[in-house]
Amino acid sequence: MAADSPKEEIKRRIDVVAYISRYVALKRSGRRWRGRCPFHQERHPSFYVDAGSGMWKCFGCGAAGDIFTFVQRINNVAFAEAAEQLATEVGVEWRPVRQPDDRARSLRQAVFRANEVALRFFQEALRSPEGTAAWEYLARRGFTEETITRFELGYAPADDQALQRHLAARGLSPELAAQAGLVHSSHRDMFVNRIIFPVKDVTGRPIAFGGRALDEDEPAKYINSPDTPVFRKGETLYALNLARNAAAQVERLIIVEGYTDVISLHQAGIENVVACLGTALTREHLALASRYADEIVLAYDADAAGLKAALRETAMFERCPSTVKIALLPGGHDPDTLVREAGPQAFTKVVSEALPAVEFRLQLVFAQYRDAERPPAEAISGAAQLLAEVPSQTRRMEFLDKVADWWGQGDAARTAMMRRALWMEVGRKLREAQQRPEVAQAAGEPEDREVIVRTVAGAAAGVSPGRVRLERSLLASALNYPDVAAEIFDRLTPQAFSGPGHRRIAEALAGQVAEGEFRPDDLPALVGEDVTAREVLAELLLSEWKEPTEEELAAALHKMVTLVSCGVEVVRWEQAAERVSEVQPPEEAAGELEKVRAEVMARLDRGEITREDPLYQEYLRLVEMLHGRKGTLYYEGRRIPSLDSGRHRAGRRPHKRRQAGG
Repeated sequence: MAADSPKEEIKRRIDVVAYISRYVALKRSGRRWRGRCPFHQERHPSFYVDAGSGMWKCFGCGAAGDIFTFVQRINNVAFAEAAEQLATEVGVEWRPVRQPDDRARSLRQAVFRANEVALRFFQEALRSPEGTAAWEYLARRGFTEETITRFELGYAPADDQALQRHLAARGLSPELAAQAGLVHSSHRDMFVNRIIFPVKDVTGRPIAFGGRALDEDEPAKYINSPDTPVFRKGETLYALNLARNAAAQVERLIIVEGYTDVISLHQAGIENVVACLGTALTREHLALASRYADEIVLAYDADAAGLKAALRETAMFERCPSTVKIALLPGGHDPDTLVREAGPQAFTKVVSEALPAVEFRLQLVFAQYRDAERPPAEAISGAAQLLAEVPSQTRRMEFLDKVADWWGQGDAARTAMMRRALWMEVGRKLREAQQRPEVAQAAGEPEDREVIVRTVAGAAAGVSPGRVRLERSLLASALNYPDVAAEIFDRLTPQAFSGPGHRRIAEALAGQVAEGEFRPDDLPALVGEDVTAREVLAELLLSEWKEPTEEELAAALHKMVTLVSCGVEVVRWEQAAERVSEVQPPEEAAGELEKVRAEVMARLDRGEITREDPLYQEYLRLVEMLHGRKGTLYYEGRRIPSLDSGRHRAGRRPHKRRQAGG
């Protein structure tokens, strides 16, 4: 691709760290930035971004690329739409080539356009004479004009076709209005005589609306937009675009139930707050929240529907990458009333006393029996059921010990009695669960998903892991240390590199060395559109590589020269055998491996597999058969002769590492 192409111009103008920070809370880690991957659930951050090269890489699931691939994946759109979004953002003219997905892309863009027009309409209506009652309602709730402007609140007029006429006057059809969720199939506006709360994605685009009835006799006090091509209620958090920076700074995101709760708290200076949109908290909500904070606090009043729903979700909370806690508000208060009547300090104190969700539920079970001499059977059974739902055995034992200590209140006999009773009942419930396959599969360790993703993503398909590691260590050394790069390409040509994507990177590096201008951050443009090479390059640029010692570099170069001298491109470790003819041919196993790999990933996406699952164990067996480290090393039927390594230089000076952006 030409260096001055629109795509390269977009890359030059975009601040990749700032853009990705809209979706992931990034923290500086050396010369890179690190956060939790937005494409899979993980407890420990393994997603890295390099500002200089504009590349990103997740070392957990293997996803990698540039800003275009990030936008494609995070928004689930094709390249053309991702490019248009970025071009608009940085002011680059983009002339898209027509693609087969034009219809879907055009619909999404049209829905965004309809929402923008509707948003402006609602805002203008609020400030018109017919919006007086709505404005007075907001004033009574204590919202300032600054707050109303910040949240872009609006008003839907009592005329049930006012919005339709407005859209039509701007060339937007009734069919599009319906697809955007702005109009009923009965040709009546979706929102009529209501306060409007715009719902935005993290980039600030309006994707939906919520409406609060001004007529107190209206049966549905609050309504929300239906799901549309740009909006999924169960995957969206209200005001996340306004709360994400504050949440990342304090490493805590608070989830409340209502629009007005969020607005009141933000106005009071507590800005790390979002809300679900009239639906129960979902796994997708928690996954989204986990991108921005290590701790998620659900702040509910005792009678809240959200609290009742939350008390049924032990396993979901325990599997969340972030710690999920529950904060119970004082009786008679919701977040809005508490902060208005008692001040922000009162709400902050409640949040600071939040308990982990499982611990909160266990305390509720025993709260009414703390003074009893012996706990009733129903309390033991209820607590044991909660503990059995905790996926991690380690966490389960921690909670069991806490319950025993609560009950014992310093009395060793009472503590021991409770521990024995719970242990026996938990064991019984776990045995019962094992008889139900769907429960047994779902009850694996929370780390299972991350372990399986890492294992499957990390397995090489066509070249032995040892060869891949050798080549990547040399390429990484070349990327980070200019004088090492010169020495490597003095001994090796790019054709010596046979790993996936390696040769293209080696060609680009060797070209820079030959020209005497070493600029690793220019490599993404030089490797072109080779997807595999770009993913490998992202890993090399974003990994922390130790400077090789004199001996390590000499040994690595010797190995590579040896392989090249023997004309070998594929190296396999097979099970030990007396003769090459006894080594099992890998073709059949390779085909089977791909089938098993696909099934493992499919079941992983459905949450139906653990590390103990026979299918995953079969996957590991096949990987070992094809690429295992045990056994005799064969190079396509030929043993490697010993070569003299006397060509290595002596007395090299310490290498100078490249700097970020250089």
